[in-house]
Amino acid sequence: MVLSCGISVAKRMALLLGATALLMQVCCIQTIILFTKEPYSQDALHGRSAILRCEVEIPTNVVFEWLLNGKPVKTSERRFIEGSNLQFTAVDWREDSGDFQCIARNTVTGEEAKTATASFNIKWIETGGVILKDPPSVSEIQTSAPVTLRCNIDGHPRPNWQWFRDGIHLTDASHYTFNNKERSLTLKSASPEDNGIYCCCARNAVGNVCSNDNFTLMIIDLNPCPQNINLSLWIPRPMI
Repeated sequence: MVLSCGISVAKRMALLLGATALLMQVCCIQTIILFTKEPYSQDALHGRSAILRCEVEIPTNVVFEWLLNGKPVKTSERRFIEGSNLQFTAVDWREDSGDFQCIARNTVTGEEAKTATASFNIKWIETGGVILKDPPSVSEIQTSAPVTLRCNIDGHPRPNWQWFRDGIHLTDASHYTFNNKERSLTLKSASPEDNGIYCCCARNAVGNVCSNDNFTLMIIDLNPCPQNINLSLWIPRPMI
């Protein structure tokens, strides 16, 4: 059978099927989600703003979701989704540590795509107090015995610590042992001359802070008498 336009039914059907297949290919191509911007790992400062970007080539009918360590991100005034991006008004080293991931989903076709994960290298420093590490209690401190104090300031990158007694910077390695790894100060042989208020300060790339709670050392001299007294002068002479 031949149509009046000279095209057979079979040929017309073939053209129609070809056009349908082409249309389906175009539709399929259009439903594929392609990312134009993906989140990447980056440095961040605690308390400063940051952003993780996530954008697709064709955003029509596409919604976005963010995950942290595989779970939906809990949003707040500090951390929220704006458009498709994840905004941070103040990065927090405790709450924003981990792997973030963006998910884009087409609400019409159900097509879904995920980005690679990204994380923050958060730099921070946080103050803390000075505590007695050894001996375990103040009552166990003895004259001429070692005393170790610990500075509870911490941060990333690891800070460098300095120690002070009554505001004077301690540097005498013959009398003190400074352990930067343990954040400690050891008085090798404590005496009443070491009495005073001990504090510590620390610095890293973020800045510097000092201890917010200091330690007061008070050693009682159990032998207050001078050692060079000529006791013979105090021995009473016999009466004649």
